[in-house]
Amino acid sequence: MPPPGGTCRGRQRRIRIPTERHSPGDRLSRLLARQLDESWQSYARKLRQFRKPGAGRPVHKLRVSARKLLTSLELMTDLDPDSGLEPEREALAGQFKAMGALRDTQVQLEEVEAMALPKARRKALRRALRKRERRLGTAVLDTAGASQGEEIRRVCNALASARSDPGPNRRLRSSINRELKEALLRAKRLRPRSPSGLGRLHRARIALKRLRYLTELVRPVAPDADKALSKRLACCQTLMGDIHDAEVLMARLEKWEAKGRIAGAELRRARAPLARRHRALVRKYFRTAHALFAGNGPLVQIDAG
Repeated sequence: MPPPGGTCRGRQRRIRIPTERHSPGDRLSRLLARQLDESWQSYARKLRQFRKPGAGRPVHKLRVSARKLLTSLELMTDLDPDSGLEPEREALAGQFKAMGALRDTQVQLEEVEAMALPKARRKALRRALRKRERRLGTAVLDTAGASQGEEIRRVCNALASARSDPGPNRRLRSSINRELKEALLRAKRLRPRSPSGLGRLHRARIALKRLRYLTELVRPVAPDADKALSKRLACCQTLMGDIHDAEVLMARLEKWEAKGRIAGAELRRARAPLARRHRALVRKYFRTAHALFAGNGPLVQIDAG
């Protein structure tokens, strides 16, 4: 993705959303325009901050804003395959993948500081992780120059200026309800139901993120939506992320042992608290996910008109 440009650019004016009364369909189009515009601008701000030299380049906030923007782009391309947003979506998906590896490395840097290892060993591991962090930070920036976002600007403007048309508006609302239903079914299908299914936890977490951001998007036009739903989804997502972090770090420790960077006894001392934390997180996750997905109905939907 680019240093953003056009009217969706962070330092230029936002898409103007008219404030007069509109039909529900108009309101939905304007809501989509605002959400796409705001997620684009948020991503733009975080990318500018990430580009600043000497800022340490923490990637977590950039990754969150990129995931929200990616959810918006995926929704738009699903609703209208001819929207012209597919290149933007593909470029951002590639950058998001690079961000994931960088985030894992930054989490591991924090964890290494708390490990029960000799000072010299921690210093050596920290040096190796810093080298990896620099390389991955460069990879994130190398994937951030694919376009200038003209198509995002065009779609924002088209949605913001939409006029009432009962047929298309009804189809739009039905399509979004279908997206919500499919996102929920995918999250349910992928979620692990026992420790033996944790191998698909990463894909399940991605599905849960998309479900969460979609529900947050439509809540202003879904008055019956549970206001606590977003927090419940975020709690489950956080648990899944913490489990992933523990698993990635344990795998990293084993690689370090294989390369001779850490001795067997040191590995066991460092790994033991991680394994205990992992087991506790897994137990809590299963309780939380079961409560979240216990019902059979939709978590949220809008009036199909």
